[in-house]
Amino acid sequence: MISIARACTPRALGSSDAVNPAGPPPTISAGTQIAAAARSLFAADGYVATTITAIVEAADIPAPTIYSAFGAKAKILQAIAWGVTATLDIDASHEEAIAQSDPTQGLRLAAHLAPGVSVSGGVDIYVALVLPEIYRALVLERRWTVDQYETWLADTLIHQLLPRS
Repeated sequence: MISIARACTPRALGSSDAVNPAGPPPTISAGTQIAAAARSLFAADGYVATTITAIVEAADIPAPTIYSAFGAKAKILQAIAWGVTATLDIDASHEEAIAQSDPTQGLRLAAHLAPGVSVSGGVDIYVALVLPEIYRALVLERRWTVDQYETWLADTLIHQLLPRS
């Protein structure tokens, strides 16, 4: 598993060697600090529950700097995802994913995507499916349980991103 520190290195988050669709952060240290704080909060509280205010407090970076660097929470997640994929050893990840008897586990361990799904496309699918509006519609308005939502989300991500056997 890749650590927060490794996935939020200057190379992963803003150097010319890494692809970063969110644009370069205002400074390497601020962008790294924002991404590390956000990643920690996303892991602990979930993407939907994490607010920009919480990221401001955890990163100790003013909100205008965060908005200037990333624009929105989805762009922070996208930058984290791109940072993680930029640090992967793709050949090793591919071999590890293929070695798994359970394709779901393979997806969790490596960025092994369905044919025709690029890393960028996979990030787009993920970002679209975890939008707060979808959670709100299904859990709050349609009265799904959190477990139903999480099961649906996991099943949908697996269906959209994993190769079919």
